[in-house]
Amino acid sequence: MNKIFFKWGIIPLCFIVLVLLLKPISLSIDDIRRIQGLERAVVATPNFGFDTILADILWVKAIQYLGGIPKITEVEGAVIYKMFDRITDLDPQFTEAYKLGGLTLSVEESEKAISLLEKGIINNKNIEWTVPYYASISAFFHLKDYKEAMRFLEIAVKAPDHPPHIDRLLATANNLAGYKELSLDMWQDIYKNAAQNYEKDLAYKNLVKLSEEIIQSHPDKDLKEKAKAMLKDVEIKR
Repeated sequence: MNKIFFKWGIIPLCFIVLVLLLKPISLSIDDIRRIQGLERAVVATPNFGFDTILADILWVKAIQYLGGIPKITEVEGAVIYKMFDRITDLDPQFTEAYKLGGLTLSVEESEKAISLLEKGIINNKNIEWTVPYYASISAFFHLKDYKEAMRFLEIAVKAPDHPPHIDRLLATANNLAGYKELSLDMWQDIYKNAAQNYEKDLAYKNLVKLSEEIIQSHPDKDLKEKAKAMLKDVEIKR
């Protein structure tokens, strides 16, 4: 009898309790827009051990919310961040939540996007390359913070399955951040190891352009000589 009650009594009871726990955040999109305190309700919702279940339900609610807003304002950006921050508190390995939240916030709320994506990197030792790459996009294109972009790209390139354009973006970020010699070395490696002709051509153009820039205007004489030698070498082999 006790076993039957446990099977058919406790499980439905747990479900009812979970629904009641979710009641504070069961708001329509209009309610969410009207009540700016939604993020407090989301953060304050207890979970009583139902972490991943609650994370999944909040995930669905977050997608519904995103589908109902035409533009991300500062207020809505704060709500979105709190939603995805809560989801990933409940399920730290929820990679898709980091990615969707980061991409959604990347343009209008770039710093929040980076914060969320970096949380994913911290919580997942072997995170896939997309998460640090998305963080680098916010830093590179929206904040123009090339050193910050480099930091995330250096994580992304360590993933064995990362695509070649990650290496090219890292070389470009190094150049724009002022690390000319490092960028030059990277473009040389990319050129040598290119698997496709268009990749080799692209690396060649960047290598020549950077070498000429260093030769013409860089104050370091040794680096100038290195650029000249590298340019001569690549021209001979081409």
